Amino acid sequence: MKSVGIIAEYNPFHNGHAYHIEESRKRTGAQCVVAVISGNFVQRGAPAVTDKFTRAHCALVSGADLVLELPTVYSTGSAELFAAGAVSVLNGLNGISYISFGSECHDLGALVAAAGILAFESDDFRSLLRKYVSSGMSMPAARQQAVQTLMGPSDFAAVFRSPNNILAIEYIKALKRSGSSISPVNIVRKDNSYHEKKLTGSISSATAVRQLIENGHPEDAKTAIPPSVYSILQNNYGKKFPLNSDAFSSLINYAIEDKFDRIADFSDVGEALANKIRRYFKSPDRAFSFSDIAMALKSKDITYTRICRAIIHILLDIDSDLISRIRNAGFPSYARILASNETGRIFLSSVKEICTIPIISNCRRDFSKLDDVQESIFGYDLKATEIYNNIVRSRFGTQLKDDFRSRPLML
Repeated sequence: MKSVGIIAEYNPFHNGHAYHIEESRKRTGAQCVVAVISGNFVQRGAPAVTDKFTRAHCALVSGADLVLELPTVYSTGSAELFAAGAVSVLNGLNGISYISFGSECHDLGALVAAAGILAFESDDFRSLLRKYVSSGMSMPAARQQAVQTLMGPSDFAAVFRSPNNILAIEYIKALKRSGSSISPVNIVRKDNSYHEKKLTGSISSATAVRQLIENGHPEDAKTAIPPSVYSILQNNYGKKFPLNSDAFSSLINYAIEDKFDRIADFSDVGEALANKIRRYFKSPDRAFSFSDIAMALKSKDITYTRICRAIIHILLDIDSDLISRIRNAGFPSYARILASNETGRIFLSSVKEICTIPIISNCRRDFSKLDDVQESIFGYDLKATEIYNNIVRSRFGTQLKDDFRSRPLML
């Protein structure tokens, strides 16, 4: 069965996502669309606006055939870790023909060329990287400049300005490093930019749609959301969503104070940011809310998103040693099923004997399939769900099922 993999967050699902699924199927001729989506916490260092099973349901009624969960340690990681983890899920299924991603770049060849340089880091690249870092550039800026220099005259500066383009490059890089046979497919985004905060025609950014939902105006986002998805969201609004970062402020403050002496050990923190956090938390007039804390810690050399990811890692106990262990193990994973239709189930049956990662549909039963590293990774999914569900219960009075009692949505 020809299949295409899509890596996404669907936070929340909107018309642009539906267009991407439709175009991916059309461009590849795939019979099955497999979506790997972030769980309850997402890559920008924030809780998802609604829980993973609701977002999986939205994807399933909008064209996806099988929805798998991207483990939390990957979904909350850097672009490189996020991509490497997601690609490892698709590789492990051993039945994915294509990976389709959205970007603002019209030239797939340019993305592939940049990914090739970053994947294998030649001596020339490393030399340029050291040169630009020593001149005062941040590491991300130095990496981009080194790629541009090696590629010669081009508009690579524009390519690197878009988070979607950066992720596209990371997906291709992960394919190259893993020796994957999966072919990349680039779908150019329509009608809006990643950061656009206002609705724009029929296709708007997730940022614009999310802000309307978080601010209590989901009806104003109706034109940007497929009708079937809007119905799902409308039925659950005020019952189990929306959530934003500030809903976790009390837990964040407690986590930082409780782990004060070992903050530097957590992923995306490091000694410099740890010292900055400690100084800020000793200040008598420091902020309390998650967003205000992150904004106060933001600086020229440390982005707001990195700070948010670091704070989420402190909350979830995701430390640097774990990330090193995962890298050394080759980004191990598993296929945790969130939702599936009949086509998705046929696909799973077709790869059952050849996939190289465990398939999890019943956590209690399938937990024994995991090796030690996979067990460690899965433990963070359990913790993330427990924390997220507790906040849902405290805000809306709704008790969501934990991972051991949840079963995939089957349509």
